[in-house]
Amino acid sequence: MAILVSLRMGAFVPEGEAAPYRKTTLTRGIISPHRVSIVTCFTHEMLRCSNFEAICRDLIAADTLEVLDAALLSSAAATATSPAGLLKDAIVIQPSEAIGAQAAMDIAALTAAISNPTDLVFISRNDIRTRGLLYAGVGGNALNWISSSRAPEATIIALDCNSLTMSEGGFEFESSSETLLVNIDETPVPEPLEDSTQSLWQIDAYSLRLLSFVSWALRGSGRAASVSPIKW
Repeated sequence: MAILVSLRMGAFVPEGEAAPYRKTTLTRGIISPHRVSIVTCFTHEMLRCSNFEAICRDLIAADTLEVLDAALLSSAAATATSPAGLLKDAIVIQPSEAIGAQAAMDIAALTAAISNPTDLVFISRNDIRTRGLLYAGVGGNALNWISSSRAPEATIIALDCNSLTMSEGGFEFESSSETLLVNIDETPVPEPLEDSTQSLWQIDAYSLRLLSFVSWALRGSGRAASVSPIKW
């Protein structure tokens, strides 16, 4: 990942004259992949139902996307197993107190907080997005606003998307009936898969594993901002 440190802008050049030469300074950033994985299991009898494995794939993929959204839109610091959330070190905007103009003031403050954005996006829960676009009126049509159920409550995030670098390899699925399943889930597993360790071959069951490698980082500071808690 290349991080731009400084850049001298171009200039108008008269006909027949040489274009100016400018130095650009870049620093190297490293994005380390982080493993995302989940295992579920089902009996042979369940597998014989029409499209059962395909349904399981869709369900665990959707659940995993929720987990990734929650991590991406958090303020958590980076660890050995997961990247930092976008709100870690993000610019914090205090919510507006201007009665009757709070929504417009909050949106304007977020827009001004990120200098020279090339692809500014607002992120919030859907109810806030709906209200924000209504308050913005005709100008709301020009706002690039997406919603996520995993965004923090009463919060709007502004992000310069072109400053976000992401690495993901897609979801890989693998099934097996000849594995030893180790149950480390705190939620009890229904019979016949409730033992802490279980031979799937012995009980004629199958496991389905999702595996992916994901990471992200912002190319520089000041490329994300948030306002919370909004008061409208």
